[in-house]
Amino acid sequence: MSSDDAKSLYDRGNSQKREGDLDGAIESYEQAINIHPDYAEAYSNLGNVQKQKGEIDTAIESYKQAINCDPSLFVAFYNLGNAFQLKNDLENAALSFQKALELKPDFSEAHINLGNIQQMRGEETSAIKSFESALKIKPDSIQANFNLGNLLLQQGNNASAMECFNNTLELKPDFVEALVAIGLALVNVGKLDEAIETYEKAIRLQPDHAEAHYNLGLTFEKNKAPEKATKSYEHAIAINPNFAEAHNNLGAALAETDELSSAIYHYKEAITIQPNLADAHYNLGNALRIKGDQKEARVRYQKALEINPTHIQTIASLGNLEFGKKNYSDALKYLDKLGDDASVAQALECLFHMQEYKVFNNRIKTISETSPLNLRLAAISAYAANQLNQQDVYPFCQNPLKLFVLENISKYITKSSEFIDELISEMRKLDPVWEPQNRTTKNGYQTLENLFEISDHRIAALEDIICREVNAFYERFCSSNCELIKQWPSEIILNGWLVKMNLGGHQDAHIHPNGWISGVLYLKTIETPIDNEGAIELSLHGYDYPLIDSNYPRIRHQPSPGDILLFPSSLFHKTIPVKKNQDRWVIAFDVCPNKKVQNMS
Repeated sequence: MSSDDAKSLYDRGNSQKREGDLDGAIESYEQAINIHPDYAEAYSNLGNVQKQKGEIDTAIESYKQAINCDPSLFVAFYNLGNAFQLKNDLENAALSFQKALELKPDFSEAHINLGNIQQMRGEETSAIKSFESALKIKPDSIQANFNLGNLLLQQGNNASAMECFNNTLELKPDFVEALVAIGLALVNVGKLDEAIETYEKAIRLQPDHAEAHYNLGLTFEKNKAPEKATKSYEHAIAINPNFAEAHNNLGAALAETDELSSAIYHYKEAITIQPNLADAHYNLGNALRIKGDQKEARVRYQKALEINPTHIQTIASLGNLEFGKKNYSDALKYLDKLGDDASVAQALECLFHMQEYKVFNNRIKTISETSPLNLRLAAISAYAANQLNQQDVYPFCQNPLKLFVLENISKYITKSSEFIDELISEMRKLDPVWEPQNRTTKNGYQTLENLFEISDHRIAALEDIICREVNAFYERFCSSNCELIKQWPSEIILNGWLVKMNLGGHQDAHIHPNGWISGVLYLKTIETPIDNEGAIELSLHGYDYPLIDSNYPRIRHQPSPGDILLFPSSLFHKTIPVKKNQDRWVIAFDVCPNKKVQNMS
């Protein structure tokens, strides 16, 4: 039989492949090879069909035969690279794509696939060059634009990544994955509203895209909309019931709205689907701890740590759990693995409870040299100095009670009562939460958002008064030899919240570790108080510090409407329980260095 017969069989094999007759195509290619044993193209296409049938090893041998027949057949090297990639043999895949490019430098698909392999191998710089080479050859390559965008997104180059994704969408406007990727980039740069719009557009194009619903839920959470986040996660789960991360995050969103039983259900679902999902074990531990099941919470935390020994949140939670149970030696083992300010300070509190005063003092001296602005550490250091009758070597604010200031807004406003009434009217519009989690308010309400972000002329006037008082505070104490004054922030931001309480309402002793100086404006106070009810007490003692000498210094003030107090944020303060059926309303605030703040009281 002639070469023409071999070509006819080759063409027939190609037709059969297109029609889905894979076995027929294999037979035709093999017949062509029998006639023409050096038929490189037939070997290469035979390999393609074998690969399509999942016979990867057989396909690799066919590609190698093609290359033996014709070492210049670049497409055979390209196909061989794809087969090696399917076997996760990244080294040989890269070598095959590189050989294809030596033979055909303008082979854009080979540049793309080589870039994918390089990215998988962690060779990000080389991968970027490969994708860029593909785009120089073929600027309208959807895959090259998209892949380059994904790599830039992983590197944190959000602007360039979005440019690539937008190029992708110009070429293919309904490319949902590109929209989802743009949403991720927008979240990274803090443009949450735009990200939400982008995810919603992706969902309109493909309503059953589970990841788009999931990412929308994540963005709603960041945007402080847990109810909307819940619905998005529920949509993702309805599409993909085995989406473990969606179950986990749905649980977290439900926990935000105090639906702990439902949250626990979804954490358990996530664990059933993906037993090694450390975040789900950690979150389940948190929920169980809130419900009072400390024993099972510890089991879940330990499981999370078994899965991921460096899971920072779990280490911190175990430290806090042991601390709460007064197992200070065990707590210290966990806390010493962490380096954040709260854990460093809490470790010192463990040492103080354990009466390891020498170790305690040595640590504080060492830390003070490199980290002098840890407010929780400043609190325990000042207390220990008082109780042990020793010098306080931690430099943030050694004598916080001496930096207490009391004024009244009548100093600034003639009709102060009317101004307070107007503020109260504005506060009535807010939606405070009863005994919010991780706050010290008991038998009372507290708002969670920063009320100084409210656009209102009375709030603006109050902000101006506070800023003037803050400036006066600095001028009054500017000669103080402490880091609170020496490192006074050049720019500040106010973070404020409303606290409402009535009969039984109080606050436990606490500090504001994310503040610099803190304060209170009194709107409503207790009339003719009994036994100091509703008074504020400032002292060095809090957080259940062990008492050596109960005669520690303190200041107690029975407030009147319009009183405004300022004091270092490292100073403990509490509210004496209200005994009468009367309202006590205050606006509490932190003066913070100009960075992201969090209400911690």
